[in-house]
Amino acid sequence: MEEDKFITVKEITTKSGTKGEYISVKATDDSVYNIFDTALFKVFEIGRAVRLKGKMNGKYFNTSFAEQMKDAIPPVVKEAIKEGATIETEGKAVKETTIGKNRSFALSYAKDIAVALISTGDVEKMTEKTITCAKRFEKYLDAGE
Repeated sequence: MEEDKFITVKEITTKSGTKGEYISVKATDDSVYNIFDTALFKVFEIGRAVRLKGKMNGKYFNTSFAEQMKDAIPPVVKEAIKEGATIETEGKAVKETTIGKNRSFALSYAKDIAVALISTGDVEKMTEKTITCAKRFEKYLDAGE
């Protein structure tokens, strides 16, 4: 049965094997995926979130399909990846980090405020208020401001 995996690319190494050239892709959680289909090589870029589709074969994941997720990764996140940090992609945690952890806390606190707004009947602009509140909480957790 095929399954999806969501990774963020940390390193790409071109290698040569008995069946020709392939790339070894290291994700931010330090898992490694060997990609043998040359048509998929262009999908992988350092700092990019990628969805892999494939099957497990013993301890190896055989990738049959890959696609990039989202647009460019922000420069601050690329720097964090270079320094060994990891990030969250498409709502699936690759590995817990300060970046993702603070965002999760902020959204959780903002959700509590949204529930309070609903219970008071103040539903108008609730989404806008919740997102604004989450951003403020995240800024406070990240920088203490």
